[in-house]
Amino acid sequence: MDEIEEILGEANHRIGPKDGGVFSGLKGRLNDSNKNLVRVALGLIATIASDMGEPVGKYSKYVGPGIMACLADSKKAVVESASECMRKWIEVAGLASLIKYVPRGLSNPNARLDLITVVVESVESKDDDGDGDRVSNKNVDVSGLVKPALECLQDRNSKVRSSAESLIAY
Repeated sequence: MDEIEEILGEANHRIGPKDGGVFSGLKGRLNDSNKNLVRVALGLIATIASDMGEPVGKYSKYVGPGIMACLADSKKAVVESASECMRKWIEVAGLASLIKYVPRGLSNPNARLDLITVVVESVESKDDDGDGDRVSNKNVDVSGLVKPALECLQDRNSKVRSSAESLIAY
């Protein structure tokens, strides 16, 4: 992972739309028992997403489920890293690239609060300055999230319930 960071630095954080197998390698690091490596992998995924731009969305099948799983981790630092990684991915590639993994993530009670918060934030956000540096999440089909959102309405955490209400209202 250090080599990847070094290569990105040498390339001035400008990379093309092909990953060269990096995401499939980072996928394995997301399940590592060493939580520091998981945090580094999440940071690296966010950096690569930012550097690659919108084409990174096609690689969501490799890291999307792993990011959702990290949101359920018992270590707060890992959860925060996963939230930031997911926000960066959504900012660059759009919510549509990760939306099919969200229902499964919401089925895990430990991941619900952070995951539904990120989803609601991204659905409600837009490119405020109009310069096109963010992918619009305005027309994302969230109909597949109705059932998981209804399950979240029954969660014991009031923040999860209020976020689920916001998602359903959308």
